[in-house]
Amino acid sequence: MHCSYSAQLQLGARMCLLLVSVGCVSPAWGIFSDATTSLGISGLFPSDKVAWGDYNLDGFVDFKSGNHLWRNNQGTSFTLAQSFGSNGIWADYDNDGFLDIYTYNTNPPQLHRNNAGNSFNPVAIAPPGMTLNSRGASLADHNGDGLVDIYVGGYETPSVDYHSDIRLRNNGDDSFSYVWFQEPDAEISPGQPRPARGVTSADFDRDGDTDLYVSNYRLEPNGLYINDGAGDFTDVASSRGATGGYGHTIGSSWGDLDNDGYLDLFVSNFSHGSLSQPGGPVLEKYRSCWKLPFSNGRRVELR
Repeated sequence: MHCSYSAQLQLGARMCLLLVSVGCVSPAWGIFSDATTSLGISGLFPSDKVAWGDYNLDGFVDFKSGNHLWRNNQGTSFTLAQSFGSNGIWADYDNDGFLDIYTYNTNPPQLHRNNAGNSFNPVAIAPPGMTLNSRGASLADHNGDGLVDIYVGGYETPSVDYHSDIRLRNNGDDSFSYVWFQEPDAEISPGQPRPARGVTSADFDRDGDTDLYVSNYRLEPNGLYINDGAGDFTDVASSRGATGGYGHTIGSSWGDLDNDGYLDLFVSNFSHGSLSQPGGPVLEKYRSCWKLPFSNGRRVELR
């Protein structure tokens, strides 16, 4: 066994598709080869994040990388279908059966409607106070009304300030209402909100509603937000042992790692320098193997 990690789903110019791994994996599971060029894919950048989704309902998974939308040609090659926005995440916000995409890494973040699998056009949803710099978002039905809502993680203006997370509620008429704005809650930098680097959703406590986990940067504790079923959230990360350990968290992912029927949480941390933060020497050596499994949906412990 050897350990590997991915902080965010990224493709570099020479990185093979599908080479994204989380946790500890065995090389005996398979050998991957780089088919990027032979599949007709080019112009990828190290900072691009990849979102997979069958946007034209032909049964083959397409993907968006950075501002490029790549259409899957029945598993034989990919064609650049359209260029717009930036890094994004898929969801059918208008319930028409086609995946739309929210590009969180634009200024401001932007929702794009899928025109029956043929093209995408922007939908103006940004309300006053919209965070202008984001590194992650999550689309899910927060209040159980059958409509996809949006949680946008606010990041930072380097050396200036941090940006607040916000929540947007889907009104069902191509508009969204601004329902929550993150107040200053940072522990390392008091007076600032915690800067987010990723957001992921799941019903980890199996009570029928969607909860949220926010990965925070700059050594700030992460947030585990419990949904009350009506779309209001409470951060219980500290009481449930889910603040993320030591390090700058740059991405997290849910999954049942031990097949016990409960969702576990993988938190990806890194260190800028072994002497610049608590636990730095540990992270420098073992940063690829930090795993936070929930115990019966209640608490997180390091194993």
